Amino acid sequence: MNQLVMERTAPRAAAAARPVRRPTVTSPVAGPHEVRSMVGVAAGVIAILVLAVWSFTQGWGRDPVVGPGELAVDGGIVRVEGALSAARPAHAMPGMGTDEDPVADGDRRVSVDITLLAGASELRYAGEDFALTVDGEPASHLLHRDVLPGEVLPPGTSLSATLLFDVPAEATVGMLSYDGGPATEVVLPAEAEQSVAGDATTVDDGAAADAGHGAPEHG
Repeated sequence: MNQLVMERTAPRAAAAARPVRRPTVTSPVAGPHEVRSMVGVAAGVIAILVLAVWSFTQGWGRDPVVGPGELAVDGGIVRVEGALSAARPAHAMPGMGTDEDPVADGDRRVSVDITLLAGASELRYAGEDFALTVDGEPASHLLHRDVLPGEVLPPGTSLSATLLFDVPAEATVGMLSYDGGPATEVVLPAEAEQSVAGDATTVDDGAAADAGHGAPEHG
């Protein structure tokens, strides 16, 4: 009887003594579709980064963007601030000698104020490269009267300058360009009449003075 009981319990004891096997958990392996998706996302991110870097170098790492009233030069831009009637030099006034830079008949002298703005690199410029045309004809440029010092502007700096031109007396608009590049419009001031009025006043005052000196004195 005992032998029978032992035979029946032996398989159970053997089963209990065996180690329990647990299922092995494995990581899912990405299929070809998932791999292609990840590669596409990575390529998109790289393309966005490349575009951002390119935009940065175009907008900031190089020359500034040229807008209305501006000219493109090597390393920056030139902004036209406006034009004025140029005052006659002191030695050209009546009774004070001759003018070394006489204005031709039918012309008048104007000054064009500009600002040079250097970008990320140095800006190189030359006064003789500026030109003003009126109705397609070049205006006379008085280079020796320009206020444009130097030839190089350091990166990120600016310089105010003035250019002198003789234009037709009736001209109202000119086109300023640099080194034969695209031109920008310059509104010319109306012909000044102050000098004429001033000369007339001077003559009148002189006549009045002569009349005063020539008048007889009354006792």
